[in-house]
Amino acid sequence: MGLLGFACEEHTNGGVGSDPTVGVCWDADRLNLWRVGRRPDPRLLSTKAARSEERIVWARDLQGERFAWEELYLDFGIG
Repeated sequence: MGLLGFACEEHTNGGVGSDPTVGVCWDADRLNLWRVGRRPDPRLLSTKAARSEERIVWARDLQGERFAWEELYLDFGIG
């Protein structure tokens, strides 16, 4: 919980995280910058996966999509 708290407190300061938990939190938020018309800057993404052009384009293509919680649960084997 401490790491998640740190990630929430510091996510707007422009850093990248070496801790995987912090890095994934920040990357998730930054990959969603498309919502405000901004392309994510790979230099400000913490993980190799997020920095890939394929992942950045994937995040762009998700904009405007709507997912039902039930569908997400099934996709992730939770339901």
